[in-house]
Amino acid sequence: MTPVRPTWRSTVLRGAISSLLGVLARRTLSGVENIPRQGPCLLVFNQMSLFDTPLLSVLVPRRDVTGLVARDYRRNPVYRLLVECGGGMWIRRATGDRAALEAGLAALKRGWVVGISPEGRRSRTGGLVQGKPGPAFLARRSGAPIVPVAFVDTDKLAAAWRRFNRPTIEIRVGEPFRLPGPGGGSRKQHRRDDTDRIMCHIAALLPPRYRGVYAEHPYLSTRSAEG
Repeated sequence: MTPVRPTWRSTVLRGAISSLLGVLARRTLSGVENIPRQGPCLLVFNQMSLFDTPLLSVLVPRRDVTGLVARDYRRNPVYRLLVECGGGMWIRRATGDRAALEAGLAALKRGWVVGISPEGRRSRTGGLVQGKPGPAFLARRSGAPIVPVAFVDTDKLAAAWRRFNRPTIEIRVGEPFRLPGPGGGSRKQHRRDDTDRIMCHIAALLPPRYRGVYAEHPYLSTRSAEG
């Protein structure tokens, strides 16, 4: 598996998605200046709806953007078209899909932006669920800065549209960060610590009701103190 080079088709598609989503929902966006204008960047985000990944793809002010998307969603023909025409790549969740991670790493080494949800699936409650180690692997192996992104109220989109309402959603982009040097302990523990740090950076951008299993995490307290 290799990352797909951005084309005029993917640029046109992203523009069409942005226009459509602009009609269907009001968007409040903050912190987009935190996304580097050049060089590699790992975007990590919470996932509450099918629309989060398309939203992420259109908010990045660059063409060299790709993302790792759970392979389960290929069964939806519309979503598959959006992902594949937009330059995304599929990843098998809960299996340690090494080929997909290596493709993401290759994209980062080329200086691209790579998006991935550490949760690996949509949250059924809206609150954060336990993160997976894939993003930590990519961050450590590439050395790329990590930029956290928080989606707020995208879990309410479908219900609002069924009532023919135009809802308001919020997208918050945090400051870039890098993982600290590993301390003592096993490799497995290091990967868990790295994952928790990434998740707590996302949690710090979210309202308390969306922080889920990370609501009381010590790393979140550290982030709150820094903010």
